[in-house]
Amino acid sequence: MLENRFYLAIIGILAIAVYSNSLGNDFLSDDIPGILENPIIDKWEIFLTNPLGFFGILPKFIIANIFGKVPWAFRTVNILFHIENCFLIYFLADILLNKRIALVTALLASSHPILTESITWIAGGGYAQYTFFILLGISLYLLSVKKERLYYASLISFLIALLTSEKAMAFPFILVSLHLSYPKLLNKKI
Repeated sequence: MLENRFYLAIIGILAIAVYSNSLGNDFLSDDIPGILENPIIDKWEIFLTNPLGFFGILPKFIIANIFGKVPWAFRTVNILFHIENCFLIYFLADILLNKRIALVTALLASSHPILTESITWIAGGGYAQYTFFILLGISLYLLSVKKERLYYASLISFLIALLTSEKAMAFPFILVSLHLSYPKLLNKKI
């Protein structure tokens, strides 16, 4: 357990070191009409614009109401989602493979430049958000082999991911792939 905490601290510190330099940046491209010039970002009516994207809108609504329309607050939330994603990648790889591969995989995910857009571009934050709920759902699903009630929590996580982005429809296919790849680990019906 102490080893996991140490590894998670390293993963989190690396992600902060890589992405904290973006906190002082201004709004970019889609951020301007979507946040800065959006007159209803901090009003309840924002949820009527895309009811099926409720959880994608919710963080922006909360940030705008607490901090105002300042870019660093939105980017901080993106960085926090990214760090949580890296933690979940670590746990998934640890369950499916081993701790060493899990650490290397999570460190790569925490610092890989291909993820820059979903973290530093505020409008791209939805990618990190729905990824979090997909990874959480997969983790809960894997853990549901031992604790069946977690199966329902994984479904709730999937629904939240789906209400964040329609791209979350990949979730059932990921579960099928896991069953095919790890039949001994997942000896239950989907």
